[in-house]
Amino acid sequence: MLNRKLLTPLVSDLVGNWLKRLPKPESPWDAYEQMLRHPVITTSISTRILNIAGMLGEYYHPTPEEGKKHKPSAYQIEVRKSIENMDGSFRVIVPNLLKGLVYGWSFCEVAHKVYKKAELLGMRVADVKYSYFESRNGNIEKLVITKPYEIKVDYNAGIHFTYQDYLNTEYTPYGNSLLRRAYPYYQLFQIVMAAVTIASQRQGTPFIYGKTDTAEETYILDSSGNPMLDENGLPKSIKRGYKMQQELEKAENSSAIVIDIMDELGVIEQQTDGKFFELVLKYLEGMMLLCFEIPRTVLGTGASASGDSNLNEGHRTTLEHFDLSVAKLVDELLIEKAIKPMLQYNHGDLDDYGSFLNIL
Repeated sequence: MLNRKLLTPLVSDLVGNWLKRLPKPESPWDAYEQMLRHPVITTSISTRILNIAGMLGEYYHPTPEEGKKHKPSAYQIEVRKSIENMDGSFRVIVPNLLKGLVYGWSFCEVAHKVYKKAELLGMRVADVKYSYFESRNGNIEKLVITKPYEIKVDYNAGIHFTYQDYLNTEYTPYGNSLLRRAYPYYQLFQIVMAAVTIASQRQGTPFIYGKTDTAEETYILDSSGNPMLDENGLPKSIKRGYKMQQELEKAENSSAIVIDIMDELGVIEQQTDGKFFELVLKYLEGMMLLCFEIPRTVLGTGASASGDSNLNEGHRTTLEHFDLSVAKLVDELLIEKAIKPMLQYNHGDLDDYGSFLNIL
């Protein structure tokens, strides 16, 4: 009999080994593409990216002309016009840059054109699936894009957004992927869903059992109900247990069988009403949400009582703090790499280079 004192360490080892033994895809991108079809993961990503992109509004500059407080500054008008005229949509570039949340990193190439004054020529976010960094003496020098054809981009001419690299023991330009974090829970969710499907089928078709004397024999009857005879003219017989098995197999398709008066049939009722699986799936759903830093009451189906409303409100505030922190980081990168060089070239050093955040 299992020693109860050994149970806890055995369970801990089991959980640890489970995380190690999950089937690993040939390429992480294959697994990520599968995960992006899952509604919880897709909704989590959209919630984070759209929320942060909404915080990053149009470009604002806090220096209006003297005596005209409500009139946009000349810098603000100049930058907004440059963004409108550049190649590519700024509203598409920002969400693509924010995919660094999902994959751990993103890189946006920034190009300026100079004709009398500097303007934005265009911005393009590289596909992380077909990109890698090239370094020398420990410093990153190039981003190499391999598809559709190989291009090398000067590292200093782009916005490199890494997410949560501070959580790694050593700095990595590839950051901390939220999809990688959610992968074990996504895999277990698929396993449990398969078990739910099997359980639901078994719930609808319960086990039929038969009781009989397996040591006793019974005659084999023909279609008229008379005993069949062997070559010696004697009635054929088989073990009652084998006969019972044959009859139960017929019930799979015909739903009706013929049994002897000495036999007994019954049905084994199922042990679960589905709540166990429901709780497990809710837990895994909540863990996937937390992997994307979304408290489970914000999007999850775990809340069931009106008393969760205050908890939900507090969790939404927590999510907003997460997103505002990321928005500030992205805003700083956009200003530093895309806007500041342009304004410096046109007007020299300024006290303030503006912001994309709507909190000014």
